[in-house]
Order: sequence, then C-alpha cells, then structure tokens
Amino acid sequence: MLELGVNLNGFSAGVLEINNNLSSLLNSLAGQSLIFDNLVGLVLKNNLVKAGVIGACFFAAWHERKTILETVNTRKILIATLLAIIAVLAAMRMISHSVLIPRTFVQSQKIYFLEDNRLVENAPVKYRLPLDESSRKDYRDLQRGDIDTNNLGSFPSDHAGFFLALSLGIWCASRRFGIIALAWTLGVIYPAKLISGQHTLLDILAGAMVGMVLLFVCQFLAGGLGEKIVNYLSEWTLKNRVWSSALLFLTVFELASTLGHIREFLKFLAAAGSYFLIS
Repeated sequence: MLELGVNLNGFSAGVLEINNNLSSLLNSLAGQSLIFDNLVGLVLKNNLVKAGVIGACFFAAWHERKTILETVNTRKILIATLLAIIAVLAAMRMISHSVLIPRTFVQSQKIYFLEDNRLVENAPVKYRLPLDESSRKDYRDLQRGDIDTNNLGSFPSDHAGFFLALSLGIWCASRRFGIIALAWTLGVIYPAKLISGQHTLLDILAGAMVGMVLLFVCQFLAGGLGEKIVNYLSEWTLKNRVWSSALLFLTVFELASTLGHIREFLKFLAAAGSYFLIS
C-alpha cells in the first residue's frame, strides 16, 4: 500500500480514463516476447541506443558543409536549441513538484490519496509487466516497498520534452538530419516509454508541448534580445575550431545522457558549497 498526499484526480475523470485506457492498450504489447521487451528496455536504459542517433544528427547538422553565412545561421539555431533544452528540464522539474502522478506500474498497486483530509483509495491501473530484468527488478522493489522517488512523478515526461525540443531544433537547422532525429524520437523513444509503462500518453503529450513551446520561445529570443549573444557564440566557433570541436564533443556526450552528468556535478558543487559555508 502506498499513501500519497496528492489527489490523482487533479485532472478531469474523463481525461484520466481515456489516458489510462489508451496507455494500457499500448502497454499490452509488453510481457509477450522476451526479445521485444529487452529491445524496448535497451532504448530506455542504454544512452547510446536512446540518444546516440539524435546526438549524431546534432553533430552532423553542426558540421554540415555550407557557406560561412549559412554555417553561422545554422549554429545560431543549434545554440538556441541547447539553451531551450536547459529551460525544458528546469520547467519539467517545476511542474513535477506541483503535479504528482506516479508511473503506471506504481499506480497498478493499491494507492491512497488525500481528499478533504481523508485517505481515498485510487482505482488501480491496468499494467502488463515487461519481461526484461530491469523492469522486473523495479516491480519487485515496488512490491517490497522500496520505491525510487523518481517513479512517484511521471508527469510531465522530461524525456518527451527534452528529445522533441532537441529534434525540432535540429530540424530547424537541417531538414535532412532533423527528420532522422524526429523519426527516432517519435518512432522509437516515445513508444518505448509508453509500452514499458514508464509514462502515459498524457505525460508524453504534456512534455512534448512544453518542449515545443520553450524551443520556439528560445529561437524567437535568439533572433531578438539574445541575437548579439548567439551571433558572437556562433562566430566564435568558426574562429576557434579546435576548442569549439572539443566543446561540441562534450555537448553531444551530455545530450546522450540527457545532461545527467552535469546535474550530478552541480549537485556535488552545491553540497561542497554548503559544506564550506557551514564550516
């Protein structure tokens, strides 16, 4: 039994019912083939499979042979895209703190939420457990009461917003590489999230909407208030090809981990700063 201080019916009952039914239909594809489930798990857990294609498209769009003016404009778009995905992750963190909806496999258990200072049982959601070892381990941990806090908040999907903003940004810079990135996001990453039950359609759609809006806001600002900054950065990459190539490698490396290493490093700096301030 899991007690949550949140009303899962924060959305209208009709929207949640449609969302749960469609998500359950997609999740029903899991649990039937060990090979299929392991392929889905590979997309979710392996950064090379999950983000390698999109990172390669970013790298290709950055170095695509064009005139100097076209190269500068392309890199302006890609730099604005990088700023956008940072904004997307920050926005997702803020939203997830105010709307708490557990992952589907968590909602398949007995859950209680607070309503008018009393505990009300939430109707369990249908869930088909994938056959891959990682999913089964998470489920066994859940049944023992060992719950990863990351599994208590699936709305909105930060991966949905992150990868869509990145893929759309690549598409704005280079149509041919952007199409590949978008196809991988929409045809591989999103379905894996839904089939595994890590996210519902509502999570994906909300994350995608946030990603699109923030990308276009950042692109708009890059052509207005921030134009001098992105122009300077873009021109700097042409004048300093060696250093910019090294930074590009680090950037693509981090994109493959959805900035996970940077977040861990920032947590370390925050902890170190707190230690020295207390001392």
